[in-house]
Amino acid sequence: MTFHARFDSDPDTFHASFGEIQMLSNEGAEAEYERGYADGMAAAAGTVDAIIARTITEIESNVSKVEDHVFYTCRLLESAIFPNATSCGDNSFRDCNRLATAVFPNASDLQGGSFRGCASLEYIDLPSVEKMYASVFQGCSKLKTVILRANAVCSISNANAFTDTPIAGGTGFVYVPDDLV
Repeated sequence: MTFHARFDSDPDTFHASFGEIQMLSNEGAEAEYERGYADGMAAAAGTVDAIIARTITEIESNVSKVEDHVFYTCRLLESAIFPNATSCGDNSFRDCNRLATAVFPNASDLQGGSFRGCASLEYIDLPSVEKMYASVFQGCSKLKTVILRANAVCSISNANAFTDTPIAGGTGFVYVPDDLV
């Protein structure tokens, strides 16, 4: 897989194109860019291109799966929209401090630590999620609202899914369909 990226005249503006691929992964990704340099931090034991971690602010893609660690510590990422993704991998958005918008209408599972440490995430609507794994929202210090809309009970594999969130502190809410209460 080749990850295509380009900068506009503003070095903080980043555009990405994933074409017709079926999953998004950081393994073997090559950043193709017109200008700039990889002066950022290496994340996830060097598996994420430093150029991604330092410059990407939003992503919208039609991939069907977001793989493990793919956006780990992309500290400028503010928006992630994946209308066709059915799964979100381990630590895929972990420590994306500025991530405030996450849209995954078809995701049925969120793997361990998927959104761990996303300090700007206040609200997430998950219409299809039926499984959440350990630490999925741990450390999301502003997460006050999670809406689960699936017509099946959502299983949470570990008690620390909401650790260090307003939900765990008793000031946040998890909404589920009436017929599941």
